[in-house]
Amino acid sequence: MRAYSDPNCSGSETVYSFDNTLADKAFAYDLLEQVAIDSNKPSVNLYLHVDVCTGGQLASTSNSPFATTIGSNDDYHTICTAEQFSMIGINGTSEDTFELAQDIDFSGYTGGGTSSYVGVTFSGEIKGRYKKVMNGTKSLFDTVTAPTNNNHAYSGNILIENFQINNTAISGQSFGIFANKIENFGNNEVEIGNIHIDGSSSIFVSGNTSAYIGGFVGKAYHSGSGRTYIREVQSLADVHSDNVSDNGQYVGGLIGKAIGVANNYDGNLYICLLYTSDAADEED
Repeated sequence: MRAYSDPNCSGSETVYSFDNTLADKAFAYDLLEQVAIDSNKPSVNLYLHVDVCTGGQLASTSNSPFATTIGSNDDYHTICTAEQFSMIGINGTSEDTFELAQDIDFSGYTGGGTSSYVGVTFSGEIKGRYKKVMNGTKSLFDTVTAPTNNNHAYSGNILIENFQINNTAISGQSFGIFANKIENFGNNEVEIGNIHIDGSSSIFVSGNTSAYIGGFVGKAYHSGSGRTYIREVQSLADVHSDNVSDNGQYVGGLIGKAIGVANNYDGNLYICLLYTSDAADEED
């Protein structure tokens, strides 16, 4: 196999030779980002994963703000930078699928929404691929909710490191490192899982007023016949509030408050396999 450094089979050339007798084996080569070999006599099939963050924007639509945009409806995007991450959900992409192609460093980045990097309500999917998002000063998402065009949306496999969030609460606001709110008012499903927030992260909210504050999400609210799943989430972040009076403020290591509304829908909010550190307010 001949590999080229530039698109359209140009640039420097590297030749790779593979033994087609490698039956029942699979391994990876450091070519571009990854080449996986699926060996099955009498042929060898190669699956190439191009490094879209340092190479050309292959298969992208010309007006896409993301690293790549593919799919029959231009609804699958890859993310390489903090700026691209903050554009999730814009221009009708709120129910699309996004894949993190590399670690995302928010150091010095101030774009996005007021209290979150993704300021619009998001109801699509995030494929984190266990990449890191790090050094942020705002929540990743403001609101995550169930989709309307699909039956089920899953977001997960994300490692969050060194997020330092400081906010002053306005009555009724929600604050979390992954998202401020997770809401489901409809008939479809939203699932969020395999999120890890490390111990160098923290969230601090000041103000003696009602608020929902959690290391993972401030408020999880369910009112609909669909289902909301939150599972396999770990947060080691410090969670603090300086509220010194009982003003309806809810503080939790993972979730500030989980709410399942009546009409037989309260059983459709599933929360399981969660791990957290301590949360505290100043009156404790």
